[in-house]
Amino acid sequence: MFGVEPPVAPGAAFGNGATLIWSGPDQFLVFAPYGDGSQFGRITEAFASIASLSDQSDGRSLLRISGSCATQAMAKFTSLDLHNDVFAVSAAATTSVDHTAVNIWRDADSTEGLPVYNLAVFTSFADSLYRMIAHSSLEYGLQAASIEAA
Repeated sequence: MFGVEPPVAPGAAFGNGATLIWSGPDQFLVFAPYGDGSQFGRITEAFASIASLSDQSDGRSLLRISGSCATQAMAKFTSLDLHNDVFAVSAAATTSVDHTAVNIWRDADSTEGLPVYNLAVFTSFADSLYRMIAHSSLEYGLQAASIEAA
């Protein structure tokens, strides 16, 4: 359906219109634009009788961190080794940040060649996690992007 195999180990697979993120043995999350809402129906049909699905559209929020100091800022609040040789593009991890369960994956670098990190968190924790990240990133010249609907 997405033109890629789902990840079978920690990592992300970038497919046609969606990113599949490993989240545990035999488990992965699908991140795709919401659009008209028909995407989940197509996914349900494609995985009928071979998988158990749960629509998390409103249950997760996505925080994206990028820029020249993104790795240094992330090092202040996560214990992951984010060195390029260890956490390269398409690397993923399920971890805890500030006592909050988070799926983290590295997206393709920006057009400037800078790392781009995605953090998926339960929506009810997104605001407090964002505030902690923002507070710990002030020394790096934090600039908050506008919020856009996914």
